Amino acid sequence: IDQGEIHLITYATKNRTVIINGRAARSRRRYRNKALGNLQSRITKSTIGSRRNKRLVAAKRSMLRKCANQVKNDVHQATYRAVELAKEDGIHTLVIGDIRGIRKNNNKGKKINQKVHQAPFGAVREQLTYKARAEGMRVMLQNEAWTSQTCPHCDNKNKSKGREYICSCGFTFHRDALGAANIRKKYLKEVLLITEPTSVDGVLIPPTVGIRINSNRVARLGTLVSTPVS
Repeated sequence: IDQGEIHLITYATKNRTVIINGRAARSRRRYRNKALGNLQSRITKSTIGSRRNKRLVAAKRSMLRKCANQVKNDVHQATYRAVELAKEDGIHTLVIGDIRGIRKNNNKGKKINQKVHQAPFGAVREQLTYKARAEGMRVMLQNEAWTSQTCPHCDNKNKSKGREYICSCGFTFHRDALGAANIRKKYLKEVLLITEPTSVDGVLIPPTVGIRINSNRVARLGTLVSTPVS
């Protein structure tokens, strides 16, 4: 599993790749930041202890609590569906890309830093872990360094400017799907000492559909919709 800021979870096995879209959670974080800035500005201009000040502070707390609960629901739906996919595929070991140090090592400007720091990476990892273990699966963390930049054909490293990975050798693939496939490949090679042939057939399966979470409802399977990957 590869975690991302736009795509919360990219799930890859030998036979299929599925992207679980996290745009709803990102949209909520954007709304939270905008609303928080607006309310904080109004609170600063109000008189401390006044009726207006108390109303604004209460509105701020209510908004933060509501947004936190909505994002929590988004994460719950995404991780629940990922574990359901693993159950369907008979997975015994769920391997998650280890990005616990991403916030310390990331310094790419104010906007990108804010996106990375507010993304629910830890919550996704924790919920995947306990849900997978509840189904009898092992959960392992795998160093994901270079997994989204390494070409599986020539081993060259190339940075992606968009969602599409393009290698100098001509190989192209969805960036997050490549990351998930390479996480799997690294685990097999480094932990299980298994090396699979470098071939798209049977090893890299392009994600043909994604799962969009309808975060305006309570988490239920009926709210999960397959949509074209972007």
